[in-house]
Amino acid sequence: MPRKGISYEQVAKACTELEKFQRLSVRAIQAKTGGSMTTVLKHYRRWQRESSGQKGVETVISDRLRHALLSELDETAVQSRQAVQQELKEAQQRIENTRKEADSKHRRLIQQVQQARRQQTLLEHKKNDAEQRASVAESQLRSAHALLSNRMKPLQEERLKPRSNETALQQIQDLKRTSENKPLEQEPHARPVEEPLQDSPQQKKVSTIKKQGKKVQQSLFDF
Repeated sequence: MPRKGISYEQVAKACTELEKFQRLSVRAIQAKTGGSMTTVLKHYRRWQRESSGQKGVETVISDRLRHALLSELDETAVQSRQAVQQELKEAQQRIENTRKEADSKHRRLIQQVQQARRQQTLLEHKKNDAEQRASVAESQLRSAHALLSNRMKPLQEERLKPRSNETALQQIQDLKRTSENKPLEQEPHARPVEEPLQDSPQQKKVSTIKKQGKKVQQSLFDF
């Protein structure tokens, strides 16, 4: 049977002897001194405090103070748990708001991409229409050039006519001078007064050439 009522001095002596050979423990001290585990533990803790230069002070906590401390700890734990739950709720709300904002941005980006694609398609259609109109305009321009070239040919030919017309006018003027300088032949018998005078073949020819010259001049003026 282990001895009861061991003193502090017995435990302190056993601790001093045992620490020289082995690591101190409550069981080793109890085996050397006997006594209850609670008494040995109490004396061993005192010895530790005193050996480290601290004065041991036994503190006795009443049941009322212990209950008050436990109640305070429970209240603190409840408040901490409520604070953690509130922070968790706020964090979840922030996460939800961030998710909604991200979804809204995502939808806006999708709308912008779709609008950009529609604009690109519209621009491509406009480009194709412009290329088609340019092709048609180019074809019409070639046709206009060909038509203008065809119409210019007669004009170019008309531009070459003035030389021949000038030659014809020169001939007319030469004939006129010749007819003016040539003396008129007297007929042996005078014609009756009432008989109308008839132009000679040469005068008819001169008259015809004059008419042709006037027509040529008129055509030149029209040109």
